[in-house]
Amino acid sequence: MTEQPLARFDITPDDIGRVVGHFYTRVRADAVLGPVFGAHVTDWPAHEEKIAAFWRNAILREPGYDGFPMREHLSRPDVRPEHFPIWLGLFHKTLRAELSDLQALQWGDLAEKIGQGFRAGVENARLRPDQPRSPDLTPDLTISPHAGALPPGDLIITDDPPPLGVAPRTCAARQRLALLSRDTRPVSAF
Repeated sequence: MTEQPLARFDITPDDIGRVVGHFYTRVRADAVLGPVFGAHVTDWPAHEEKIAAFWRNAILREPGYDGFPMREHLSRPDVRPEHFPIWLGLFHKTLRAELSDLQALQWGDLAEKIGQGFRAGVENARLRPDQPRSPDLTPDLTISPHAGALPPGDLIITDDPPPLGVAPRTCAARQRLALLSRDTRPVSAF
């Protein structure tokens, strides 16, 4: 069992490091993703440690990650929306090979949400102003009926307008974040 009381699910930092290492072994061998990552990653151990820190922060809520992953993806023109399903497929394969079924399911669910956000961000950044968004990448900006199952403090995407006089802070053009309190009602909208 993890010793992090705020962890999203039971996993150890060593498990996270092992998964990340095995995942990038698969990425380097992949005919599509290998060249894309190879064009940008010059120090694989440093990259893997940075990504392991990202996942320790996302899952265990452990401080130490200091990157800007969306900016990294957007700043690389050879990263395309169609890469994300491949990435997720390799990631799910690695999770199933390295973790218990429950851990693979829990981490995989989180990876799907993050991957969908990156894919939508990359696609939207690459669109010309006259191009419509793909319907499958336009987020449903409502609070899920399952929001009550999330730990307090998790971020939920909502399409509610910000309070009068408050300028919205956005992740993408239409997204606003609401912080949940213990009773799952939005405490503040930005």
